[in-house]
Amino acid sequence: MSLRALRVLPMVCLLAAAGAPARAQQKGRTAASEESLLLGLSKLNLGTISGLEEKRQFLTTVQLEKQKIQQHMLEGVYENALDLYRHGKYEQAQELAGKILAIDPDFQDARLVMQASGQLQGAPRGRGAEKTAMEDRFAAALALYREGHLVEAVRKWEEVVKLSPANMKAAYWLKKARGEMVDEYIARGDKASAEKNLRGALDQWYNAILISKNDPRLVAKISRAENDLRHQEAMRSLQRALTLYGEGNLADSYTALKGVLEFEPGDYKAQKMFGEIRYEIAGRYIGDGKKAYASRLYTQAISSWNRAKEWGYDAGYVGQLVARAREQMRREEEDRKRETERTRREAAEALERQKKEQEESAKKEIQTQLGDQSAVQLPANTPPAISTENKSAALQRYQNGIKYYQDGDYEKARVEWQLAKQLDPGNLDVDAGLRRLDQMLGAGQ
Repeated sequence: MSLRALRVLPMVCLLAAAGAPARAQQKGRTAASEESLLLGLSKLNLGTISGLEEKRQFLTTVQLEKQKIQQHMLEGVYENALDLYRHGKYEQAQELAGKILAIDPDFQDARLVMQASGQLQGAPRGRGAEKTAMEDRFAAALALYREGHLVEAVRKWEEVVKLSPANMKAAYWLKKARGEMVDEYIARGDKASAEKNLRGALDQWYNAILISKNDPRLVAKISRAENDLRHQEAMRSLQRALTLYGEGNLADSYTALKGVLEFEPGDYKAQKMFGEIRYEIAGRYIGDGKKAYASRLYTQAISSWNRAKEWGYDAGYVGQLVARAREQMRREEEDRKRETERTRREAAEALERQKKEQEESAKKEIQTQLGDQSAVQLPANTPPAISTENKSAALQRYQNGIKYYQDGDYEKARVEWQLAKQLDPGNLDVDAGLRRLDQMLGAGQ
C-alpha cells in the first residue's frame, strides 16, 4: 500500500464518523468486522524476523491487512453517502463521496453518488427532481438497449437500481438485459468451441458466469472445456518434449514433460518417459563425474555425482563414488605432504654438504698458503697422547679460527687457534696457522 494510503487511514476513520446517519445495526456490523480485521492483524505470529525475505513478507502481510481495513471502511462510508443521497441530502452526500474518491479514485460507486448528488444539488426539495433524474437514466439505458449496446445499457440500469432500489421497472429491465447478455456470451462461447477455440470459448462462458453464477448450463460447459483444454496443452507439451528429446536436449525435454504431467497427472506415457529422461540425465552426471575423477578433478567429480543423486540416481552407489573420491583426495594430500617434507630434508642435507665442502676448500687453501708443514718431525720427547674429546674440541676451535681467518678477523682467529693449541699441542695445522699469523702480523705482536 502506498504511503499516501497509510496517511489517509485516520481520515477514513473520521469519514466513518461523519456518516452518522447510517443505520445502527449496520454500524454494529461494521465495528465488529473492523475489530476482527484488527485482531487478525495483531495475531500475526511470524516469530523472530531476521532475514530480508522474511521482513518483506511481513511488510506485505501488514500492507494487505491495512488495505482490507481501508476498503472495508470506505464501503461503510459509501453506504452512509448513499443513505444521505436517498434522504435528499445531496450536498452532504456529494461531499462525503468526494472524500472517498480522494482516497480511492477508482471507487466507481462513490463516483456515481457524487455525480448524481451534483445533478440534484440545488433542486427543489422532494422526490420530483430525483424521479426525473432516474427517468432520464432509465431512458438513456433503454435507448442503448434498443441500439444493441447491452453492456452499456446494463451499466446504466445498475446505476438506477443502486440509487433507487425501489424502481421496479429498472430492476425488471436490468434482469432482462443481464439474461440476454448471458445468452449472448453463451452463444459466443458455443461458436468458439465449435471452432476448436477453447480459450475463446472459456473467456465468453466465464463472462457469462460472472453475471449468472448459478446457471447450470455454464458449469457443465466450462468443466468440459477446461478438461479438453488441459488435454490439448498436455499433447502439445508432450510433442515438444519428444522433439527436444530427439535433438538430445534432455533438460528442456524434461521441463516440457513436467508441463504435461501438470495438465495430465495420470498420463502413463508421459510418466514413463519422464522417469527415463530423469534417469538418463542422472547417468550423464555419473559419466561426467567419472571423467573428472580420471583427470584427478575430485571436487568436480563429487559435484557431478551429487547432481546425479538429485536427479534420482541410486543414493547408495553415489555415496560409494563420493567416498572413494574423498579417500583418494586424502591419500594424495598425504603424498603431497610427504613429498614436501622429503624435498625440504634433501635441501637441508644439500646445504649442509655444501657448507662442509666450503670448509674443506678453505682449509686446503690455508694449507696451500702456509706451505706443507705436515713433514715436521716430532721431537724425541713426544708429549703424551691427547684424549679423543680434546682432539675433537681442538678441531672445532681450529675450524672456528679458519672462519675468522677467512673473514679477516685475525685476532679472533689467533684466540681460537691458541685454545686449540692448548687442547691438542701436537696439532700441526694449528701450529701452521699461528705461524702464518705471526708472519702476517709480525713476530711479537
